[in-house]
Amino acid sequence: MLELFRKPPFTNLARGALVLCIVAISYLAFTPLQHTVSATFSDKANHFVAFFVLAGLIDFSFPGSRFSWRKGILLLCYGMLIECIQHFMPYREFSLYDVLADMVGILLYPLAMCLLPKAPTSPVSSKSCLRKRLENQLQASILIGTNSEDK
Repeated sequence: MLELFRKPPFTNLARGALVLCIVAISYLAFTPLQHTVSATFSDKANHFVAFFVLAGLIDFSFPGSRFSWRKGILLLCYGMLIECIQHFMPYREFSLYDVLADMVGILLYPLAMCLLPKAPTSPVSSKSCLRKRLENQLQASILIGTNSEDK
């Protein structure tokens, strides 16, 4: 099913959505707040969700390569750039917890893609996911075969 979204019309749609998300996140990150944002759970959850979605969008925007550390580092640099700019803004502040929440969102994306039922059609780590499943099936069939031969 995910393979359908790797085709050019969806790739272009994902690229457009990626640009829109980056613009929206940047706007939200650099505009003055009407209320103070403390180190609350919801603020960190927003960071997590934003970077999880960005990881998915960058993965689907460039389907020629699987989600790798390069794509993850690029997103993490974007998150750190936001925090560094916020450090110099009078109405914002730098937060390592925000960077940590960004990192968790980025790191959990490939894991979530690997755990999907149709993960072998995903470029995230389809070879390793498929290989693990095949090895588990092979081991299970060998164990079943040896147990039936013993009887």
